[in-house]
Amino acid sequence: MGKGVKSEQDRTTVDVKLMKALGHPIRQRILHVLTEHEESSPSEVARIIGESVNTVSYHFRILKKCDAIELVRKEIVGTTVIHLYRAKVRAVADEENWRHMPEPVRETLLDETLQQIWSNVRAASDDEGLKDLRTAIAWNVVSLDEEGFTEASRKVASFVYEIMALESGAEQRLAALDPEERESKTRLVEIDTMLYPIKKVPAPRDNSRQSQSGSGSTGSKST
Repeated sequence: MGKGVKSEQDRTTVDVKLMKALGHPIRQRILHVLTEHEESSPSEVARIIGESVNTVSYHFRILKKCDAIELVRKEIVGTTVIHLYRAKVRAVADEENWRHMPEPVRETLLDETLQQIWSNVRAASDDEGLKDLRTAIAWNVVSLDEEGFTEASRKVASFVYEIMALESGAEQRLAALDPEERESKTRLVEIDTMLYPIKKVPAPRDNSRQSQSGSGSTGSKST
C-alpha cells in the first residue's frame, strides 16, 4: 500500500478489499504460502495446501482482483506457461480492520490462523527447530483493567510490526552474499503472538510436570 494520508473513502476501499481477500480459508492459506515462499504458482500452492488446481486458481483470481497478490513473472517449461505470483499483503488484519470485519470472517480467520500455527509448531519440532537457543517461548497471565487490555493489544501489534521491519535489513545483508551462502544463512522464523481474556488460569494437564516447572504463569526461553 502506498504511503501518505488516505481519505476515509480510500480507507474503506482498502478495508473491503482486505476483508474479501481474507474472507475464505483457502485465500488465507494461499497468502500464507506466498508469504513463506516469496513467489509461487497456483499449481505449486495447490500441491502444498492439498486443494485442486482449479479451486486454487479461482481464489488466485479473487486475490488478484483484491490487489492482494501480483504476477511477478512467467516461466515457460516445455509447452506450459507457469505464472508466478507474490503476496502484496500478509494474511493479517490490524486493529481497525479486525474490529470492522463481519464475525464469520473473524472466526474463519482465527480458526485458520490457529491451525496454521499448530501445524508450523509441530513441523518445527520435527525439524528440531525448537532446539535453537534463540527460540523464545513465553506464557504469562496478567491482571489488567480495560485501559490496560487495550494498551496491551496495541503494544502486541506494534511489537509484531517491529519484528517484521527487521526483514528489510536482513534482505539487504543477504543480497550482498553469493547465492549459496545466502541460502545457507537465510532463516525463516515464525512470530506467534496471542492476547485474549480468560475467566481463570486453567488447571495444568500434567501435575508432575507442573510441580517441576513452578507456577507455570511465566514462560522462559526454550532450550
